[in-house]
Amino acid sequence: MSQAVVAPDAETPRAPAPRRRSLSVLTKMILYAAALVAVVVAAVSTLDLVELLRTYDERAKAQEKLGTAAIQREGQATARGMAVSLAPALGEFNTSLIGEVVQSTTRDNRYVLRVLVAETVETPGKVVAQSGFADPPKTVKLLSKGQKPAEPKEIKTSKGRALLLAVPIIYGGKRVGEVRVAYSLNELDKQLARIQSQRAKAKQSGILRSGLVGLLCVLFGLVLAIGQGLQVSRPVRALAHGATAIAEGNLGARVEVKSRDEFGALGATFNFMAERIQVLLRETADKVTLQNEMEIARNVQDLLVAPPKLVRHGDLSLAGFYQPASFCGGDFWNYFNIDETKTLLVIGDVTGHGVSSAMLTATAKSCCDTLQATLGSSLDILQLMKTLNFVIFQAAKRHLQMTCFITLFDQAERKIVYASAGHPMPYLCRKMDDGRYDIRTLIARGNRLGDLLEWDFPAYTMDLQRGDVLLFFTDGITEGENPLGEQWGEKRLRRAFHRNAALAPDELRDLLVKNAFEFYRGTAPDDDLTVVVARAE
Repeated sequence: MSQAVVAPDAETPRAPAPRRRSLSVLTKMILYAAALVAVVVAAVSTLDLVELLRTYDERAKAQEKLGTAAIQREGQATARGMAVSLAPALGEFNTSLIGEVVQSTTRDNRYVLRVLVAETVETPGKVVAQSGFADPPKTVKLLSKGQKPAEPKEIKTSKGRALLLAVPIIYGGKRVGEVRVAYSLNELDKQLARIQSQRAKAKQSGILRSGLVGLLCVLFGLVLAIGQGLQVSRPVRALAHGATAIAEGNLGARVEVKSRDEFGALGATFNFMAERIQVLLRETADKVTLQNEMEIARNVQDLLVAPPKLVRHGDLSLAGFYQPASFCGGDFWNYFNIDETKTLLVIGDVTGHGVSSAMLTATAKSCCDTLQATLGSSLDILQLMKTLNFVIFQAAKRHLQMTCFITLFDQAERKIVYASAGHPMPYLCRKMDDGRYDIRTLIARGNRLGDLLEWDFPAYTMDLQRGDVLLFFTDGITEGENPLGEQWGEKRLRRAFHRNAALAPDELRDLLVKNAFEFYRGTAPDDDLTVVVARAE
């Protein structure tokens, strides 16, 4: 009954020669077995706990890095949007309009703690308008240089930490002022605090679990030692070598099993335990990583997509569906109620999917929010499209691009105004006098956002009749494939939409999604899926 430890990448440790004592060999074996099992369990538990805590620490660092980057992009988008909207007013020194924009920004965006606008022409650094200061300054030292924004820096306010961003205001090709925005870091601090709380709980439960497992393993070793007696010396030495190797971090060490008696079973159990330890360590790390990615994805998507419930604004009803292909998606859609009769609908698709695409869609959503907050009912879809193109071009540097379709529903004028940036063209179903629905395509051309810095996006106008139903979508739903490699395609989508146009928007949305997934037959889509149904009553 010979057993040896297989550890090709590590030198097998040797146990020191035992000294003669008054204790019996059986007693020694009992003590040795208990000690070895305790060492193995303690070492493995320590490695498990250290790995778990390290994963939580990495998760916190990644969360802080991604959160800070997202906040920086949102803050820069807000500051740049304000700089663009304030340029004419500051160039003509219309302080009342500047003050209104500054106050509305801090009032409408809960993440903006402070806003300050300073002029650089007559009295450089003179504060023109501010909001959010307990003791407002009259003059400030300019942070931006020339026409370049200043580097973001962290500051402390009475409401917590914030990220200060300074962007020059350019009018007529010259810098006429500077806008500063203090963007709150409180939400990020809350997320980091939750991670630390989870880390403490995981540490406590890991120690308790290790203690219980260690106690059971020690008892198991004692029973084996008593049952085997003097004959366990050789297998115990082999097990000691394997335990020492594992304790030193060589989790690939195994005991070679040759016998078919209890010793062989013990060796097999040891190997199984070592294998399970490796599996459990991998599963623990994978679970923590997965939870981290899911939480990040959830936070990102909450910023981009409207809720799936049916939305009504006046005579307009909207219902949307969104499903990312991975934890983070590159699709987004949302609506903005400009006033009591106007609703703006935006749907977009960033090339690819994942964290980078999600961050770019977050930038686009933030740009839309900023323009709505600053321009209100005067928001024009061509202005929005050009601003989005500029922001995405500057943020992605042509590494990522986005298709987009913007539609303005004007219930008072009974019309829609729309523009496209390389996005799949929506469908319109209009009820005829005989009760049947006529289907047509909203044809609109335009280059993808972020491809060219200078591009004119044409706008199109169409009358809006009662009972009109519109379908907006991204190419993910039409390019989804079944197990045979066949795509669902726009023909099937168009046919299903035409046949069921009389349904309510949420029912029609659910039916289209159901038909698509029935066609996929369990095949996971490779791209994000977005469908939005709008009806004018």
